[in-house]
Amino acid sequence: MNYNIFRIGLVGDFLDRVNQDETSFINLYENQEKFLYDFKETDILESNIRVVNENIGEDLLEALNKYKDDQQVADFECAKILYENLKLTPAQAGNADFWNYLHHFDMYKYIHKRWKNQGNIQTHIKRHWLMNLTSQKHLINFPLTTLWWSIHITLDESRAEKYELSKVYFSNNRFRTVSLGGMSFVRHKEALISVLEFMKNYRNELTKNTTYTDLGDEISKFINLLGGTKPLSFFDRDWFTHK
Repeated sequence: MNYNIFRIGLVGDFLDRVNQDETSFINLYENQEKFLYDFKETDILESNIRVVNENIGEDLLEALNKYKDDQQVADFECAKILYENLKLTPAQAGNADFWNYLHHFDMYKYIHKRWKNQGNIQTHIKRHWLMNLTSQKHLINFPLTTLWWSIHITLDESRAEKYELSKVYFSNNRFRTVSLGGMSFVRHKEALISVLEFMKNYRNELTKNTTYTDLGDEISKFINLLGGTKPLSFFDRDWFTHK
């Protein structure tokens, strides 16, 4: 059995209805249990992505509840569940129509539970359910792609605990999605692995006079400065660490 995906253009249609302030459509997102839209048969297509775990949405909710007192830990555990149960290639993980289907079906309740609306409902819908672009900025900020990609770019199979640096990455949300996650150099995994290893080893010493978030900002600026003079993709993690 394979996952379904939205047809091309469906999310664009949904965005138009939100932008036009179509109340009856917007109100569908107020239901926290199920998205009760009357989909046409042609709105849903079959993908080439195999279903590994039919209960992944419930597993995410269970992890979210289990670690409710520590949001960073909860996000990490949910990310690990998502990554291990969605066997995706990077190309598949960049398919917005696949994620949008999950937003409205398998993971709908999880998204409601994790990201409660605290402001304008139209803005909330556009930021959490309707993903129409797949730039790095969008992938690292939408509810499900931020989890999958944060694991993908930090997983280190050479370590005894392959998720060790992923935990460092998830230890601060702004650090993960802005300070490092928003920078172009994180597309080069060796650079990011080096930064996370450095921060893990010297965190206590480095944060005596600055915050963890500010430290991430400074490291990001330094790496980007290096990128202005050198082709970073040619260098391994040891080169970045020594710099």
